[in-house]
Amino acid sequence: MKIKKIAQLCKQERWAELVNYPDRTGCVQQWITDGRALYPVEGLPHLKAENLPSLLELNDKQKDAMRIREREAPPSICFLDTADGEKAAVQQRASVNYGGKELMPLVVPGVGVRWVDRALLAPILAEYENVELTLRAPAGCRELVAAKAGFMLVGLIAPETGMDELRRLLLAIVE
Repeated sequence: MKIKKIAQLCKQERWAELVNYPDRTGCVQQWITDGRALYPVEGLPHLKAENLPSLLELNDKQKDAMRIREREAPPSICFLDTADGEKAAVQQRASVNYGGKELMPLVVPGVGVRWVDRALLAPILAEYENVELTLRAPAGCRELVAAKAGFMLVGLIAPETGMDELRRLLLAIVE
């Protein structure tokens, strides 16, 4: 994963969190989040929260302005490579600039449209050429868009919420 792109998102949100997920074998996988998306940390030694400022190249002012912490993975997030009930999310060619973000619509058959901030895909697309997106919401877990390279989970992105106003605007344009 391109750390500089993840760092840019963390600086923008003023949030950098290290999430520790113990997999089925007991090995701890680490993920970095800006509060809107999670990216796996690979090829680095085990990190602690105090390592994040240097990893993300934060100066003292940025570090003081950010929420930096470490925690265990919440049970409401599914970090498995595949999840029950996962559905393909079809990327659309068009995007919409709304609320200062470039939003990409994902059509999920049988579910509807989910909107994702295109900037959150940048760290993933910088590393992987072909990425498949799916919508997952296994029982007891939060709805997230899973980014996969082959069969491997390479990112989790929270879809935008409160999109009713955008929906109304788009319908008014169509009429």
